Amino acid sequence: MSQKNTRKLTEPAYGLAVSRKRPLLILGCTAIVLLLSGVATGVWWQTHQVSQGIRVRDEAMQQEIVKLGEALKHAELQAEHEATLRVSLERQLVEQSEEVKRLRGELAFFQRTKK
Repeated sequence: MSQKNTRKLTEPAYGLAVSRKRPLLILGCTAIVLLLSGVATGVWWQTHQVSQGIRVRDEAMQQEIVKLGEALKHAELQAEHEATLRVSLERQLVEQSEEVKRLRGELAFFQRTKK
């Protein structure tokens, strides 16, 4: 029985059938490999695009942080300037109030002496 099986394996009909199926098998394997490589390329491309998008977003955020930092420094300087100006104006107001009191006193004195 094993000789019959061996004979059948070596018969030309079997070899012919295998030789007809081989190109289809190779073609199918090639198609699968190409499909998988296409999927891998697509995944890589998406990953690349996402990482590019993240990089661009990070750069924009860094620029925004720098701008906000500069605006904060400017606001701090302006607040410091306004505080200094307020102290200076308050000092001038006190000095002028004292001057007004002195002048009123002198005016009252001259008005009393004039009468």
